[in-house]
Amino acid sequence: MTLSPAVEASPSPKGARSLVWTVLRQPQGAVGALMLALVAVVALIGPLVAPHDIRTVVGIPLAHPSHAARLGTDVLGRDVLSRVLNGGLTLLAVAISATLLAYLVGACWGMAVSLRSSALDVVSIGVVDVLLSLPPLVIGLVLLAGAGSGNVTIALALAVIQAPRVFRIVRAASREVAAQDFVEAATARGDSMWSVVRRDILANIWTPMLTDFGLRVTSSVILFSSLSFLGLGAPPPSPDWGQMISENQIGIVTQPWGVVVPVVLIAVLSVGTNLLTDTFSRTMNNGAVGGGR
Repeated sequence: MTLSPAVEASPSPKGARSLVWTVLRQPQGAVGALMLALVAVVALIGPLVAPHDIRTVVGIPLAHPSHAARLGTDVLGRDVLSRVLNGGLTLLAVAISATLLAYLVGACWGMAVSLRSSALDVVSIGVVDVLLSLPPLVIGLVLLAGAGSGNVTIALALAVIQAPRVFRIVRAASREVAAQDFVEAATARGDSMWSVVRRDILANIWTPMLTDFGLRVTSSVILFSSLSFLGLGAPPPSPDWGQMISENQIGIVTQPWGVVVPVVLIAVLSVGTNLLTDTFSRTMNNGAVGGGR
């Protein structure tokens, strides 16, 4: 994609609609969108149509599917279907909130560094390299051990984990744009750093940022599910799919639905996001719809 000033690089509403339809017309993009829509419906509509309260015991523990419990019961005798329908909203809310916060910090950090002195750049890269050398799950466990468990704390921990990765992506894209003549001209005429970032740099790097955002959401979903599996999510009886997998793994042989259904839904969400972001990235790289000239 040829870089150009922000006025020309920003996509018009018509161009954005054209991009959406171009992505959805491709089989991979359509499948990804359908998978995401399925998970979104389960997460958003599920709590309204769940047949039982998430705390209600409807049968003996680990009972097979029946009229009273369509997917059987969990280790405490609660309805698996009701807990599945109530467990997706928390997962999506935490993953998306954490990714937005990571982008707020990492993207601003990366764009600012691309316009500042080399000393700040070197220090930032050193800090990021140290953070990236640590396993994400270990960082999450350390932060949660110090601050306590809970969805808000997990969202903050995930943001800390994701922000350095966002920084690397945004910094690389921003440095390429910052070397262009129109950015140098804006700096020379006295435009503030944030004005240059907003009008010239951000408008030219929104495509890789949007593509990476989808991947960050997927990563946050997997990390959140992993932490919930380890018992660091919302305290019981609040359900989420990762916590359900942990709770019901003991009965996976006799009553697998309490584990299989959450695993499938997490997989559908992750695969659907990857398919959609990959299609979007290929569409932009092929120049089917462009933001700039």
